[in-house]
Amino acid sequence: MQTKRNIGIDLLKIVSMLMIVTLHMLGHGGVLDNMPPMSRCYQVAWLIEIACYGAVNCYALASGFLTARCNIRKLMELWLQVMFYSLLITIVMECTVLHGTISREEWIYSFFPVTSGKNWYVTAYFGMMCLIPMIRLAMDYIDQRIYKYMLVGIFAIYSVLPTLVSYLLQGAYYPDPFNVNRGYSSLWLCIMYLFGAYIRKYFNYHAVKKRLSLSVFGCMVLLTFLSKIIMEKVGNTENVNVLVDYTSPTIVLGSIALLIFFVNIRVDSTKLKQVITVLSGATLGVYLIHDNGLIRNEVVAHLFEDELKNGVYKWALVKLIIVVPAVYVICCLMDLIRSKLFDCVKRVAARFCVE
Repeated sequence: MQTKRNIGIDLLKIVSMLMIVTLHMLGHGGVLDNMPPMSRCYQVAWLIEIACYGAVNCYALASGFLTARCNIRKLMELWLQVMFYSLLITIVMECTVLHGTISREEWIYSFFPVTSGKNWYVTAYFGMMCLIPMIRLAMDYIDQRIYKYMLVGIFAIYSVLPTLVSYLLQGAYYPDPFNVNRGYSSLWLCIMYLFGAYIRKYFNYHAVKKRLSLSVFGCMVLLTFLSKIIMEKVGNTENVNVLVDYTSPTIVLGSIALLIFFVNIRVDSTKLKQVITVLSGATLGVYLIHDNGLIRNEVVAHLFEDELKNGVYKWALVKLIIVVPAVYVICCLMDLIRSKLFDCVKRVAARFCVE
């Protein structure tokens, strides 16, 4: 029996990728670093940043909610998609912008993007995919009570306690004995996968009103934002970003609330469902294109240069609203073309195999 597709998860993937693009425009585009501290534009920019911060968590939560499967074929397809964009962008940038200045090391990295560590999320996501079969097997043998207590313990040890210790140490280096790396790791994505899977399997998410889940998300964003602003106003610069972290309790709870909000969304229009499904399928491609290291350094880093140099910070925020959906649409169209190309290659390869 085929499981009915949850269109809300597809919507969550699209919104999460828009949020990730926003984060990269604010960060890699230099908007956050060049805003006058504590100005109104600075506060608006950081509020947007914090509202989008749980997007990476949402992706792993969505994979867990779907109890996504993984096999050798999926891993190979992921590897080929990542390598395709890495090589293509390197070749295009070499021929059009950089003109022979790409180093030998960069060329080698472009052939091995997953293992090079140049893009943390690709490496972490691939690692999570490799571990999914073992995670799913373990989930089948754990009853609900043990599973629940395990997640409570994980939340305390990997989220609450590190945040508390970081605050008490005034932002000083935290030893990170479990190598969570503030959420930039396969381990953290696996943890989010476990939370998503539990919500699907045991939690009565249908009983949670959308208004409540959205309110929880808003409260977590506001709490994180107020924490940062208050710390800056009182001069506690060491702890300004203590809650602005993938592993922060407020970011984690906000991400879970956002997942519950979207899984309860229903779409009746068949055509709209088809559009959402297509756009959702292109989200990884959007990430691989716009956050490629060469694109990041040669394009994204200069997008807001004029507005920031001239001090027209409001226009930088207005431009952000235009740039984010534009980047998403352009990258999405490129990935749809890539998808068609891969399908053609598969059909040709299948014919040769049959013959």
